[in-house]
Amino acid sequence: MPRYKVTLTEEERRMLEEITTRGKHSSQTVLNALILLGCDEGRFQEKKKTGQQLADVLPVSLKKVDRVKRRFVEDGLDVALEKRKPDRQYAKKADGDFEAHLAVPGPVDRHAGGDAARSPGLGPAEGHREIPHRLALHHRRRQDQAEATLPDT
Repeated sequence: MPRYKVTLTEEERRMLEEITTRGKHSSQTVLNALILLGCDEGRFQEKKKTGQQLADVLPVSLKKVDRVKRRFVEDGLDVALEKRKPDRQYAKKADGDFEAHLAVPGPVDRHAGGDAARSPGLGPAEGHREIPHRLALHHRRRQDQAEATLPDT
């Protein structure tokens, strides 16, 4: 693995020290700032630490230290501080027609039980809510069991 040398200017060091001590920043941004401050080999650094020393002190792996150093050298300070954007491109699982099909409610289930089943003309638009299919079946079975246990008069 190539060795990346982090050299910070005085202004960059001041900005990183401010990130680690003040303000609201994500934990990863603060960790990345601490890594860059510890790895600095510039003239404003009093005591440089190795990647392994940083990995031992901070709750990060040596690989993360190397990745932050590489992103700083290749892409700059802002990119090294922020969370990396995913490189992977995801294929769309649903197209517009399928999404429209999901958004438009279907006909009222007559087997659903409740008011919607007794009044087929009433649907969700008139203030009645639809019962999900499995719940409706469960509800119907319980009604049938209750009716079967009642004595005939």
